[in-house]
Amino acid sequence: MAAIVLAAVACGGAPPHPKDISKNGASRLSEPFIFQSPLARSHPLVGSIWARGARIEESELLERAAAATVVWLGEKHDNVDHHRLQSRVIASLADRGACPSVVFEMIEETQQKELEEGERAGRSEVVAEKVAWEKSGWPAFATYAPIFDVALARHLPLVAGNVPKKTVRGIAFEGKESLESSEMNRLGLALPFSDAQTDGLLDELVANHCGHLDKKSAGPLVLAQRARDGALAAHALDSVAHANASCRGPKAVVISGNGHARIDRGGPFVVSARKTDTSQFSIAFVEAEDGKLTLDRYEVAPLYDAVWFTPRANDDDPCAKMKALPKMHSAPPG
Repeated sequence: MAAIVLAAVACGGAPPHPKDISKNGASRLSEPFIFQSPLARSHPLVGSIWARGARIEESELLERAAAATVVWLGEKHDNVDHHRLQSRVIASLADRGACPSVVFEMIEETQQKELEEGERAGRSEVVAEKVAWEKSGWPAFATYAPIFDVALARHLPLVAGNVPKKTVRGIAFEGKESLESSEMNRLGLALPFSDAQTDGLLDELVANHCGHLDKKSAGPLVLAQRARDGALAAHALDSVAHANASCRGPKAVVISGNGHARIDRGGPFVVSARKTDTSQFSIAFVEAEDGKLTLDRYEVAPLYDAVWFTPRANDDDPCAKMKALPKMHSAPPG
């Protein structure tokens, strides 16, 4: 999960592999996938796919995804292989007759007009320019280009799915009072959320902020994180409601961090809690870790419908830039 931070840090990334997708956006599943991330390529789990504890082949994974209405594709944001595999899944779904909307965590809802301008241009570099990607704080656009390339080539609608930073700040510092009741409902913040879900999310937020927030000060950020999950779920359901009826298979594919794709408390939970009959399939792309050679060491199997292991992009310390900062005992000013 991307931590709920008020200022994102830009990351670099490797360029997309040119052989993954053909010029017309078709997937090349007959060709072996060649990982680009440099670390742990020989790890025994790399390339393996697991569904509820059982190992499955890519073809079976794609069959299961094709049978869902909403597909969640989680990621570690700075791993280029995760984005290449996401594009591979989308291309495969399109090859089967699907034309899902592609919902992006990386683009704020208020940028939908700009996103559509880039979509009409039909070139991913124009999309990046229109949404001012280089100023967004997300990893280099080159790492995400494979997803946009296949979506544009197959004329799939692009959807800006994230809550604006201004709204996130308001929720983090003012709580529910910062939102109208209609917005509370849209974002799923009125839905039941158990103490266990809250405690688990608090623990994750504290860890993601590298110990600079304690549980008490991280409390307001739970609502902010839930709002982001809710926004992605709302856009997925809206895409389902307005989908092209002539297309088969999934109506929405959501591109997000693995945390938002969790079925126990992320976006899929929000969709389920709304008591719709929308079927979902959540895939997490997970980096293999040295010394963790079996699935049970990762504790991720219950959190997703499937897990796909990849090499690591890097061993950078995600807390390195925060170590020099003083520990915060309350939420920082906006």
